[in-house]
Amino acid sequence: MAYSNLEKKRLYHKLYRQTHKDERRAEGKRYRAKYREALAIRAKLYIQPKPSPAEAQRRKLQRKEYDRKKYLNRREYYKEKARQYCLKNSFYAMERDARRRALKLEGQIEKINYRPLFAVLIGGSGLFCNWCGEFIEPRQISFDHIKPLSKGGLHIRENLQLLHLMCNKLKAAS
Repeated sequence: MAYSNLEKKRLYHKLYRQTHKDERRAEGKRYRAKYREALAIRAKLYIQPKPSPAEAQRRKLQRKEYDRKKYLNRREYYKEKARQYCLKNSFYAMERDARRRALKLEGQIEKINYRPLFAVLIGGSGLFCNWCGEFIEPRQISFDHIKPLSKGGLHIRENLQLLHLMCNKLKAAS
């Protein structure tokens, strides 16, 4: 009967454990005697009584305060990290922001995948702004709701158009 390497290894270790019981037991005793204090500390850490509800609440508040202080100390780092993520994943960020606004205004929300929509809109109007009619550079693209969410518009594919970033801001201002 042919054994695989893994089976051979298992059989060897099983046989070794059976034939060297006393040596292994003595080695365990020596280890526990040498590291008695460290093992006791480790056992205390793992075998702690369950805290009372008041103590659990206090620890939770302590952790929350610690997290808040940590965030405040590294606020600029986190903001820069979020900004980099939004630049890298601009389509996702646009969808997230639009969905958030639509939810806030209790409008109808359709999950919109912006990449295919982008291709459809470009196919329909090319890379031209629907407000001013000029060519849009890829870095200046902005999706806009034709009927604004604030005026009862829906966050659906048919209610989106392609604009310059500046045209979108000017449209919002007027």
